[in-house]
Amino acid sequence: MMRAVVAYVRHPETAAPPEALTLDGDCQRLSCLPLAGGLLEQPAWLLRQMRFCRNAYNAWHAYERKTIGDADWSRRYPDLWAVVCESEQLVKDI
Repeated sequence: MMRAVVAYVRHPETAAPPEALTLDGDCQRLSCLPLAGGLLEQPAWLLRQMRFCRNAYNAWHAYERKTIGDADWSRRYPDLWAVVCESEQLVKDI
């Protein structure tokens, strides 16, 4: 899933976003849950996938569009940098 998120960030014109990222965006725009019912009635795995995709997308989107060097950016955004570093090996060839 991380590879799909990064591919989408790097090549939005050719790579499709993961379904969980699309669903998360739709739910945020419409202020709704993915399925009918309350929060506790949602599948936990689906909410985790959506949150994972959103966090990965936000971190990589910010990283790809940074205007300062890696050292300064990593000090300024340590949480985002941690996500990028942890997933760097998975996405080297994208």
